[in-house]
Formats: sequence, C-alpha cells, structure tokens
Amino acid sequence: MTAPGWNALLLDQLTWHWEYQLRPRLDGLSDAELHWEPGGDVTTISWRLDHVTYALADRSARHFGRAAVAEADYPFGTTAAAALDRLDEEYETWTTGVRDLGEDGLLTPCGPAEGPWSDAPKAAIVTHIHREVIHHGAEVALLRDLYATR
Repeated sequence: MTAPGWNALLLDQLTWHWEYQLRPRLDGLSDAELHWEPGGDVTTISWRLDHVTYALADRSARHFGRAAVAEADYPFGTTAAAALDRLDEEYETWTTGVRDLGEDGLLTPCGPAEGPWSDAPKAAIVTHIHREVIHHGAEVALLRDLYATR
C-alpha cells in the first residue's frame, strides 16, 4: 500500500472535520442563533462564520485565483441561510485550490501575498487556514449548545 502524500493528508484533515463535525453541526442554524449575543466579550456565531468565510475567501484570492474579497462583502450573511451558502462556496473554492496545488505546490513559497511570510511554503498557509476553520468551527458548535440551553 502506498502512503498518501502530504496534499491528501492536509485535505483529509479539513474535509473529515467539515463532513463529520462542523458542517453537520451547522444544519438547522437559525437567524436568531446566528446573531445571538452571549454577553461579555464573546462574539456571535455570525462573527465566527464570517471570520472563517473571509479567511477561506481571502487566501483563495491570494493563492488560487479567486477574485479579491471586497470589504463591502463583509459581513457575508445577514441570514443563517445566506451565511451558510457563502461558507459552503468558499470551502469548495479553498479545497479545490489546495487539491490543485498537488505535492510540489505545497512546497512553493507563499510569495508576496503573505508579506513577512513570503518565503514560507504554501503548506504553512494551508495548515493555518485549516486550524482557523477547525478552531472557530468548534466555537460555533459550543455556542449552538449554549444557545439551546440558555
């Protein structure tokens, strides 16, 4: 059996989380939940979904040829349905871009699009974006649980 390459492993990291944890936990998200303010310095589900959506869109624009994200596009969804539609679109764009990098593309430098990290391999930005999706996705799941039991 041939071991999977790094590109497949990195994609599996995100797609497994997306398919079996995050995306199923977003099913049934209501507009009220999206905008619920838990209190204190805790941001809303809307902020977290926008943050993840923007991270995916911005890095897809920097590295995979997606059109640049205009500030006027932010926030991405005033309704739960709109926010999730946009998140799904950006997830698909991102995963296609990462897949198309292949093994060699992961080792190429990020270039000027990443400022002081321009010499870092694209694998570094891929792992960073995956951490963002996993981290903030877990926060959204927790906020949904707290909303349900408030």
